[in-house]
Amino acid sequence: MAPNRLAVASAALLAFLSLCSSSLAQDQYFLYLRWPGGLCSKGDCCFHSTYPRQNDFVVHYLARSFTGTFPQCNPNPFYAAALQNFIQDMYKYWPSLNCPAATGIKEWGDSWNDNGKCSGIDQPLYFQRAINLTKSANLLDKLATKGILPSKYNTYRLVDVMNAINEGLGANTAVISCASNSSSILRNVRLCIDPTASFPADCIDKPPNRCAERVKLLPLAYNTLQQAAEDQEQENPIQMVTSPDM
Repeated sequence: MAPNRLAVASAALLAFLSLCSSSLAQDQYFLYLRWPGGLCSKGDCCFHSTYPRQNDFVVHYLARSFTGTFPQCNPNPFYAAALQNFIQDMYKYWPSLNCPAATGIKEWGDSWNDNGKCSGIDQPLYFQRAINLTKSANLLDKLATKGILPSKYNTYRLVDVMNAINEGLGANTAVISCASNSSSILRNVRLCIDPTASFPADCIDKPPNRCAERVKLLPLAYNTLQQAAEDQEQENPIQMVTSPDM
């Protein structure tokens, strides 16, 4: 008996819709966070004297992966004044670690140009989402609840560090990487984020961690605090971002 054409067509349509749905579900954001204690372990980071150092993980950048049709990228250049309503959070959670000490504006501009323009999110929402995700993740607190604290001497099992983050955030979301010259010094954590860039989610395609089996969560070295250039010290932090400098 020949198959019913309508049934065949319906099955084909359902398969197509399922494929489309699966493709859309593959889109994810990734929040890349840095641990200053690991990055600045040799005292080679500079912090602008106007802003307090944040004793927690800080933003590196927010990015998005697409498996379907890539969206049209935003042509607008980075405009620092667009961040004015939450500029103090930007200084706190997305600082520059480069020397000489700087405000962070260059790093923000680079992140927008490299990742934000094609993220599907406009300014300033792109930066606001990254800040909100970082604040709500509160990774250092998640680690502390499992007894994992910054220390010069203690080491922790990598699997325990990963589990502490995943359990605390309620998703299989963390990918951990360590220093290139020391696989035991934790430096970065990547979190998989849902397609709305609102909360941590299970990673769809999760790469392996890049660390030794035991890792150190080094404390932030106090000798990394360096004064900014004298002319920068006198600038108003809000006025610094009121002109389009990128």
